[in-house]
Amino acid sequence: MWVQVDMGQAQTFDKVVIDSGSSTSDYPPSADVQVSQDGVTWTTVGSVTTGQPVETVSFPSQTDRYVRVVNTGSSGSWWSIAEFNVYV
Repeated sequence: MWVQVDMGQAQTFDKVVIDSGSSTSDYPPSADVQVSQDGVTWTTVGSVTTGQPVETVSFPSQTDRYVRVVNTGSSGSWWSIAEFNVYV
């Protein structure tokens, strides 16, 4: 499973926050944060490793149009995202 965001144009950012909201048991125990200029070639810049309802992944500053989070673990539950935020 993965979720991908097209920000419309290249943006500079260094942090992604994923919040499962009220679905506090519906989150991946591990995931990779990837970025891309073109939506075809991806680079992994960070990882979720703690498996929490709200995950903050910080990484060196990137300037890209696309960001996606790829679930690399299974909790046996659905994966819910109430908020997906990208920050500078």
